[in-house]
Amino acid sequence: MSRPLIRDLLQIAQKPVRYFYLQLGPRTRAIPIRRVEKDRIYVDAAPDLLALPELSGFLVLDHNLGILQITIRLNLNLTDLERIDVLTLPVNWNAAQVVNRRNFHRLQLSGTTCRLVDQASRSFSGSLQDLSAGGISVASREDLELDKVYLFAVDLPVLDAGEMQCAVQLIYEEPHPNQGKIYGAQFVTNPLVTPHPVLTESGQRKIIQYINRVLVERHRMGVD
Repeated sequence: MSRPLIRDLLQIAQKPVRYFYLQLGPRTRAIPIRRVEKDRIYVDAAPDLLALPELSGFLVLDHNLGILQITIRLNLNLTDLERIDVLTLPVNWNAAQVVNRRNFHRLQLSGTTCRLVDQASRSFSGSLQDLSAGGISVASREDLELDKVYLFAVDLPVLDAGEMQCAVQLIYEEPHPNQGKIYGAQFVTNPLVTPHPVLTESGQRKIIQYINRVLVERHRMGVD
């Protein structure tokens, strides 16, 4: 792995809030990071976390470098589990992979107005920056919470005629020069983690079809 990328990783420790996103089947769990060093990261521990023989998750990198996927095998004695409050995760950065979790084409949008609604029915306004079959990017001056699930609503005929509504989980944020922050979110597909409607395989196909239609129309009109 290149030195600039390692330097970016080490800067994670300087941020007020950063997470190791532990992957648990179709969902993720945000584990607060205490410190990042050259060959390890320190995260808050929990009994259920310590009981896993292998941890798989990712870090969200700064400067649009993407996602750093990490798999770590733990070697803990059962007698140690109740005494540990900070877990040291050894990391071989050279074996880690930088990937784009949104492995679909992103349709760039010109700031379409959208809403994000939490489980307390509080509504937050935003400006949709891009859309893919894997997730969205939203600019907002609202104070949104990382790893939280929101109902995303936008007036685009994507899934059906009228407003598109789907559960999303925020996975990263970064400053925006004019609109507060950019929030990146992935669509939620597991109905057990949210009361909001989740994205189905049929819905994902509809998003892909919608994006393809818009791209074809833009190409026909000579618009990139």
